[in-house]
Parts: sequence; C-alpha cells; structure tokens
Amino acid sequence: MPNGYDRNLVRLFGAIEGFRARHGRWPQRVLLGQGYIDDFRSILTESGFQQLISKLELVADADANIDAEDDACGRYSYGKEGFSSVDPDLKVSDWLGDLEHKPHESEFS
Repeated sequence: MPNGYDRNLVRLFGAIEGFRARHGRWPQRVLLGQGYIDDFRSILTESGFQQLISKLELVADADANIDAEDDACGRYSYGKEGFSSVDPDLKVSDWLGDLEHKPHESEFS
C-alpha cells in the first residue's frame, strides 16, 4: 500500500490503470471521497490539476472506493480490488502526461 505524500495519486493511478487493463480503454470518471480531490489540489500545481481534470472527471462520493468507470458500464474499484495483477497496454502517464507537482517539504531537507 502506498504511503508517500502522493499516496492518493498513486491509488488514483492504480484505479485508472486497472480500468485500462480490464477494459482496454480509459475511464471517463473516478468516484472518490472529497478528501482525495482536496489532496490532489494540495499536491498538484493548478496547471497539473487542470491537466488531470481535462481528461478525467473527479466525482465526490463519500461511499466510493476510488472507482473508475465509464458510460459503457465499465468499472474498476481500487478500494475493493487494489492494484491490478494485469499490466495495461499503456500507462496512465501515457494518457495524462506528466502532472506537475508542487514542491514537497522533503525536497528541501
């Protein structure tokens, strides 16, 4: 389980790649708690966050488990399934690009 300052981004990417591995396409949205969305805003620059939401709708849902889905009923739940044991044909970075992060405290220590 990821534990770094960007652990929630790692989990988000796990849901996206799990969806891609299962369905062969990218999800349209991810359902997750509002705290995750707030965390992404604190980790990513405004440009990085806008880049993320330009490709993927983030839907605040207190009952969700970081669930990636689309309108064709495709679904992958990181919270229930963890990281996929099958590698996707493309990595999330191939789709989203390099999301710019804000400087992190440990970078200055």
